[in-house]
Amino acid sequence: MVLVSDNLNTYMYEAFPPEKAGALAKRLEMHHTPKHGNWLDIAGIEINMVTTQCLNRRIDTIETLRDELSVWENDRNKVPKAIDWQFSLMMRRLN
Repeated sequence: MVLVSDNLNTYMYEAFPPEKAGALAKRLEMHHTPKHGNWLDIAGIEINMVTTQCLNRRIDTIETLRDELSVWENDRNKVPKAIDWQFSLMMRRLN
């Protein structure tokens, strides 16, 4: 099982007896989201990229889909990416 953690505390040991919590933890593949920045926006950007760059056509078989996604993923991961977060403050004059 894959668990995507949003860096909040995980309370498995409070929800389950220690032996059950430990057995569950061993079955999990943990993926932690970034501590800073909006990880959901980052995920949305990546989904948009794979959709426009790889999945912008009909793919007939699951095998072809897996092959295409694998090639796209390998190419995408070769060059480090960064998100350039830019924020602006909107000032409102109060009367």
